[in-house]
Amino acid sequence: MLQCRTAPKGAVLVWAAALCLARPAVADDAAYRDALIAEAEVRKLASAPAWAHLLHVEPAAFGPDRSTVESRWFFVADDGATDPAAELRATLAAFFDPAPRAPRAESAQCQFGARFAWLDAQLGFDRQRLPRQSCAERDSWMSRLAPEQVWVVFPSAYVNSPASMFGHTLLRLDGPEVTAATPLLAYAANYVAETQESNGLLFAVKGLTGGYVGQYSLLPYYDKVKEYARLESRDLWEYPLTLDAAARERLLLHLWELRGAAFTYYFFTKNCSYQLLTLLRVADPGIDWHGQFSGWAIPTDTLRVLAPRLGPPKFRPALGTSIRAQGAALSTDDRQAAVALSSGAATVESRAAAPSAAVLTLANDLLQYRFAAGDVKREDGAARSLSLLRARAATGEKG
Repeated sequence: MLQCRTAPKGAVLVWAAALCLARPAVADDAAYRDALIAEAEVRKLASAPAWAHLLHVEPAAFGPDRSTVESRWFFVADDGATDPAAELRATLAAFFDPAPRAPRAESAQCQFGARFAWLDAQLGFDRQRLPRQSCAERDSWMSRLAPEQVWVVFPSAYVNSPASMFGHTLLRLDGPEVTAATPLLAYAANYVAETQESNGLLFAVKGLTGGYVGQYSLLPYYDKVKEYARLESRDLWEYPLTLDAAARERLLLHLWELRGAAFTYYFFTKNCSYQLLTLLRVADPGIDWHGQFSGWAIPTDTLRVLAPRLGPPKFRPALGTSIRAQGAALSTDDRQAAVALSSGAATVESRAAAPSAAVLTLANDLLQYRFAAGDVKREDGAARSLSLLRARAATGEKG
């Protein structure tokens, strides 16, 4: 046994001194950990709604309440999915351990930042006895996003996809580089079922019985606009959501926690509409729907719940909607000219009179629509589009 009173010489002295200093520190860590757990139990923090929301625990019709997260790594305790108290104790203990956790290769403090922030707010962690660990990857990710405004986006229904027959909801996160003129530079937070199913009947059966995995994702907003407004011709309504800076930080911390976490996707209940609200409820605990989604949840219900926090929407028409509006503003002859130019039946050079800017714009949009639908090959459409755009620029008209 090492006797701390003995004073070895040289390097051995340094080694022994380090061990002597480490032993009380370990004991102090354990004492402080136990004190935090005891205080949390006295204050019944494991029964707090906010803790259930962080774990995505939902009331069960039969048996104990259970988290809707299926990924085992999302829980520190073995029975954390069904025992919030055990998960709270295990989480507090894990915050003292800087070792990387699978599968993220990051410590519990870094992996579960929203939990850490909430428990810190409740228990007032002593920074000397529970030091903050470095979370460089997470902090860099959050600083790159740093949303100054969050939007709730509602794409209209898409008849070719059974998953979108009632529309969809997602979030748009506007960072400091996003302006009113550059919303496509934002990021989108999305929850979808992981499926490529096009068979409506099969999707309905598997969707009703929990046959799909649902996950949150984060991707450039322009990708979603391209998918919805151009490829699927779905109109978008973008509603500014009132969230203060603290709520936006909680939103990012929880999104970080949920990266890759698997949920069981249910078409009528635990779908994009519902899971978007469970995400926002962590950011703003005042968001609650009092069990009104026990039977079903659809995107318009999400908007109704959030209505007190939503501003007037901005409308982003689909390409098809824009084309219809442009065509309605033109004469029959101009519409026919646009169709001929877009199809290649006529060229700008072959026409006796130079087409107007409106005709050229409609012709190019029609060409883009046909390209997105797969009716025009890239090598044919690219040259034709370039010719139309050059002619449009030559008119000198703005807008």
